[in-house]
Amino acid sequence: MRCAAIASQARDAGVNVVLETALPDHPALGRWRQLGSQILRGADLPPLDERPPADETVIVLDRYGTPPVTGAALKAIAPLCVIDDLGDTVWPADLVINPNPGADVVFANAYAQAETCLLGAAYALIRPEIANAGSREQEGGLLITAGGGEMARLCLDLAQSVERAGCRVSVEVACASARPDGLRDEVIWHHNSDLASVMPEAGAVLCAGGVTALEAASLGKPLILMILAENQRAGAEWLVDHGAAVLLDRPGMAGETVRRLLANPVALRAMGEAAQKTVDGFGSVRVFAAIESLFDHTRTRSVEAR
Repeated sequence: MRCAAIASQARDAGVNVVLETALPDHPALGRWRQLGSQILRGADLPPLDERPPADETVIVLDRYGTPPVTGAALKAIAPLCVIDDLGDTVWPADLVINPNPGADVVFANAYAQAETCLLGAAYALIRPEIANAGSREQEGGLLITAGGGEMARLCLDLAQSVERAGCRVSVEVACASARPDGLRDEVIWHHNSDLASVMPEAGAVLCAGGVTALEAASLGKPLILMILAENQRAGAEWLVDHGAAVLLDRPGMAGETVRRLLANPVALRAMGEAAQKTVDGFGSVRVFAAIESLFDHTRTRSVEAR
């Protein structure tokens, strides 16, 4: 998703986009196909050390599970941009992007080998369809989403917790999995729906503390955050510390947390304002401007994402 936000900017600038992935048939890549990107299966390509330098190309690496030695091999092929939100690895990159809120403070000295660092929520990689949706009054219900994986059980537990607490709020769930049994009819389940079509109408968002949280923050949504992966922790805790979110320790507490927030509409509105103040939605524009500076000014340019 983060690379897709950069790819959108590249497409609008007339730059060719190539995605190299281990799972070229994954349903989540529909966004890339809409962008007209070329999608390549990494296993079908030559090893990195056998590839010649690529003229007029910038490589964007989303670092999940990638060792630094791979980064070094990629940098030998073309200028390298690394998206990293853990700050635990030294990257010999031309550009490092850590879009987590507070990264400019927490990770200020973490990327000594990078030539340029873009740190903090000013560089949050928000898709244009989210950034252009605009903020709306907090009159909607609760949107529950837990990322793009198979999270039906978790979403069900969260929705049922809200129901048991007697919260007087409409509930919608956006999930990559099909609607499970055991959910009351009033709950709207969006299966494989783009969050850009449902998030703007929400009054508050319960989600993991990753990209979705930043997208919701850019729309001024009060946030109830779960930490589902370690790379989400620093950004989620920063949002909590700055009044934009509350942290959910376990799914069974969702109902009580939602009930408490709904009882204080003034605090709820303040959370939304703090969230939007943190993430203005133009981070992808700033990041692509930095990537463009790595290109030689010639006719053919491309971005290869990984």
